[in-house]
Amino acid sequence: MDRALFPFLSRFQIFSKIKFISEPKNVTQIIQRTEQIIVKENDALEISIGKVSPAIGAILIKDKSGKILNQFSGVSLTSDGLVLTISDSLGKLTNAYFLNRDGKEFLLSFVKRDDKLGLAILKAQSSSFPTVPFAEIDKIKLGEKVFLVGAKSNSGKFINFTNEGIITSIEEGVLESNLEEGRTATGSSLFNIRGEMIGMNLIGTNGETKIVAADKIKEFIK
Repeated sequence: MDRALFPFLSRFQIFSKIKFISEPKNVTQIIQRTEQIIVKENDALEISIGKVSPAIGAILIKDKSGKILNQFSGVSLTSDGLVLTISDSLGKLTNAYFLNRDGKEFLLSFVKRDDKLGLAILKAQSSSFPTVPFAEIDKIKLGEKVFLVGAKSNSGKFINFTNEGIITSIEEGVLESNLEEGRTATGSSLFNIRGEMIGMNLIGTNGETKIVAADKIKEFIK
């Protein structure tokens, strides 16, 4: 009635003096504003995912014949090829490669690792890698929207994957989210809506998830 009947009746003088008819509630505008906010958030999320995805690659551990034995995600830290990833499952790192979104594989060498943190830095034999900015941990808010981006190889084809959630706990610099992923998402990077890296997701064999926050990553890479 607010949208059709009341505006029609208000055209007649006998009804125009009745306030609830001549001044109906503006329900339509409220709905439109809500939709506009949702659209803007979705647009921002898509833009941020598109912005950070080029820096995300898959770490491939192969045998001598080239068969993939294990794989997980990594992110390029510097344009000259430093790559951050998980430290477990690296083995002796004799046949490890960084697969980027262009489908190119770059041989990796070991730089440093911290098994307590669960992180490692590798070096790809190339340059001109895209990078991502780090977030300020003290500015992260409870309930803040976050998303992860990872990568994998499927029959030699590069695939990016993503998921969206929120920060569910912040305690003494330790972050938790409501994102649930399988083991294949270990090493994926966690971002805020602005495309700043909040941390790296470490997922154990039993599915337990740990976020290594950006401030600890920055200390590690110094």
